Amino acid sequence: LGELDGAWRLVFTTGTLDTQARTGGQINYFPLKAVQQFDTKSQPMRIRNAIYAGETPLIAFSGNFEWLMPQRKLEFDFDHISLFGGALEFDLGKGKAAELGASSGLGSKGNANLVEKGKKPFFLWNYADEDIATARGGGGGIALWMRTNAPENSLEADA
Repeated sequence: LGELDGAWRLVFTTGTLDTQARTGGQINYFPLKAVQQFDTKSQPMRIRNAIYAGETPLIAFSGNFEWLMPQRKLEFDFDHISLFGGALEFDLGKGKAAELGASSGLGSKGNANLVEKGKKPFFLWNYADEDIATARGGGGGIALWMRTNAPENSLEADA
């Protein structure tokens, strides 16, 4: 769990199973700057996922997460959204981020289905060290991240 602490830039994703079926293949590279951050030292532990234009986060979701050790499973629920570097901010109800993500294409329909069943979106972690991390998301896609420096507008700003 400690290896996940910090900021991670998304490099590669296969996309969800729905995306793969819709596009007829797998996505090999994520061209936008997307940074996922984990704060494993706070209580509760915090997660943030943001998409950037340069150094400005265009959209950022943040919330709490739980770590389930036997399965290497990280369950989360985003409860806050920030737009355009914090110019607009909103609190989200339980499961609303999954619903918003599924309807906008930013997230997985699988996550929305999990929420409908009273479960949380999740990552099943395969590997993490000081440089790279890999996990399978609740929608079935696999992602590869590389460690990066925490952006100026980061998880600490959302706390």
